[in-house]
Amino acid sequence: KFKYNIKILNGSKTLIYGGSGVGKSTLIDILTCFIEPKKGRFNYGNYNIQNFKSSYLKKISYIPQSFMIFPETISYNIAFKEKFTQQEITNLKKIYFICGLNKIEPIFENIFKKKLLLNTPNLSGGEKQRLSFARSIYKKPEFLFIDEGLNALDVNSEIEILSKTYKYLKKFTLVYISHRPIKKFFNKRILIKK
Repeated sequence: KFKYNIKILNGSKTLIYGGSGVGKSTLIDILTCFIEPKKGRFNYGNYNIQNFKSSYLKKISYIPQSFMIFPETISYNIAFKEKFTQQEITNLKKIYFICGLNKIEPIFENIFKKKLLLNTPNLSGGEKQRLSFARSIYKKPEFLFIDEGLNALDVNSEIEILSKTYKYLKKFTLVYISHRPIKKFFNKRILIKK
């Protein structure tokens, strides 16, 4: 059971941390509307999110602990499309460097050609998370929810990606679930205990 009253301000960067099984992922499931609270409610401003869920969901990106990688090109796995405008290619190039996708494909132009295997058994956990992160920021969301989405990387790589993401997205609200109490980048930290 998740029994917390948490307020997250627009534009804030909130770190949610704590041990296993305390409700961190349940909180993210509520914020991304995967589950609806049985008691209490999730408000956006003064309004119940259920009243305008479809418009809210268009504004969010979510990086779960597990995710699907499709047997398509790297670029398709980021944007879910095959043809790109020049502006979209420029955008992809920024994301390529933000997420360190050169670890997967060292030549940027090849991301439009190189096909991945289903769930990429040949990639490390960290490389898969870099790809998932790229997918999440491609559409420049207003709300970014991350559930241990970079935990397979070392702390320095995690901090580097977050730092570059802040510059790329600029105005966005971040809720970041982690078992590591990261000291940088967050103006609010919430420790969840049993």
